Amino acid sequence: MDNIKTTNSCRLCDSTDIIEILNFSNVPLANNLRDSADSTGEFRAPLRVFQCKNCGSHQLFDEVAPDILFKNYNYSSPPNLQKHFAEYADTTTRVLPIKKNDLIVGIGGNNGLLEVEYKKLGFDNIINIEPAGNIAKISEGNGIETINEFFTPNLAERIYKYDYVKAKLITCNNCFAHIPDLNEIVEGVKILLDPQGYFVFENAYWLNTILNLDVGQVYAEHIYYHSIKPLKQFFNKHGLTIAEVELNNVQMGSFRIYVTWTKNCGYQSSSVNNLIKLEEDFGLYKEETYSNLLNVKLHESHVNLLEQLSSNRPGKIALYGVPAKIVLLIQYFGLEKYIDYAVEESSLKVGKFVPGTKIEIKSREFWVNDDPATTIIGAYNFANDIKKKNYDYYGKWIIPFE
Repeated sequence: MDNIKTTNSCRLCDSTDIIEILNFSNVPLANNLRDSADSTGEFRAPLRVFQCKNCGSHQLFDEVAPDILFKNYNYSSPPNLQKHFAEYADTTTRVLPIKKNDLIVGIGGNNGLLEVEYKKLGFDNIINIEPAGNIAKISEGNGIETINEFFTPNLAERIYKYDYVKAKLITCNNCFAHIPDLNEIVEGVKILLDPQGYFVFENAYWLNTILNLDVGQVYAEHIYYHSIKPLKQFFNKHGLTIAEVELNNVQMGSFRIYVTWTKNCGYQSSSVNNLIKLEEDFGLYKEETYSNLLNVKLHESHVNLLEQLSSNRPGKIALYGVPAKIVLLIQYFGLEKYIDYAVEESSLKVGKFVPGTKIEIKSREFWVNDDPATTIIGAYNFANDIKKKNYDYYGKWIIPFE
């Protein structure tokens, strides 16, 4: 298929010694919400994850062309990430050698929520690079200078030559997994990064994903499922060093990695090697880990979820939150037949239909007035926030994997 490119080698180290560890068949694109219930001709892509036996990286075999993947992009950073981004901006500007007039560049900064937090702290020289046109307009509306392009070495050169200033801080959050050619991205980072600068990025941590059975993280946009061991080797190849790794609870377990020039890196935190040992001790690079995941743990979760749905009191069942991660679970667990409608707080999604289904997405106000008997929390990584916000809902909550 012209719109799908399949690799037979590791994108990080070029090794052809790769093995399939997970296969979820063909799944609709998780962020391409439809405008009607008619799913005729809906684009689907195979979700097959391989492990590189050389460097340990986990990746998709198949990558969807960007013009298909981002054609109807509906993800905008939710407001409940604002507190996290405020902490992110505060921490990075305290621990890194950065001044108020230094250049900060966000790669794939989405609607600019993180950049807004830097601006609140008094940093004004900020650029957000966001390829999705509709999302870039939201970023601009938030007062952030935004370049509506994909980040490339060529763009990095153009930014540098505009005023001959390099970036003291380059961020890339929850999109370092999206970009097939990370070698090209890192080459662009090296062009733009100040000799004393840092490249800081966050991503869902594959170890936590497996520990939490959060297989909804597997979808077509996520080419990579990152862990520390292969990333250490990858950055070293480029003359860069992972100086520090911090863990947080975003996406049910993410890392924040601080990367700088190897020649200027005075230390490497013990967290790097400690996490690599943890990965190896757990069996993150062993084939049997994934066989057990599919055949035992996910099966048990499936049975438990269906038992909860079967025992619900009479009435409607709603799905609260339609993040990308719920699309695979709806198909894998066969949930469509149980769900009457979905609920979203994002106006970008209301009135559309969940990919691969005839489930219409309603507003939160509709859900409040309808007061369904049972509500499945689709955005299960924000389950506590959702329940707290809707403290006066007395129906039954169901949280996948709980």
